[in-house]
Amino acid sequence: MEGQDHWDHKKFRERVYKMVKRAGFTDKIVGGYELDFHTDIQRWMPHLHLLMPREPGALKTLRKAMKRDKNIRARAGIISRPMKSQKLRDFDAQVTYCFKGMWQEVRPYPDEVGKRRTRKHRLPPVLLARALCKQDEMGFTGLTFASG
Repeated sequence: MEGQDHWDHKKFRERVYKMVKRAGFTDKIVGGYELDFHTDIQRWMPHLHLLMPREPGALKTLRKAMKRDKNIRARAGIISRPMKSQKLRDFDAQVTYCFKGMWQEVRPYPDEVGKRRTRKHRLPPVLLARALCKQDEMGFTGLTFASG
């Protein structure tokens, strides 16, 4: 699968694990990996959904690490949002979301003022088949992240 074959999920997991450890979190962190297919660059891009403790110092350190150029400028001309924090409001819904494992297609579009926005869509059949094969290859443990 173009892009997916070259993505080393173990290397990505190790990199994220190191960032989390260096940030100084003391409690457990769990979540899941996803790969979304970005139509504008024709590449699969990984991201995580994590449940993390509210440790302001560690969150600040992690956000700083995530905002390094190599993390937010993975695509020419696009500055990624490397991290979004939300309070835990609906435990069941948020835990389910972290482990949903349904990869999607991301399509960009300009909003009314011309700013780039994205919308997620169901993968076309061929990409869905490839995504399911990759998920099967990775296994459940390959799709999850845990620290602490």
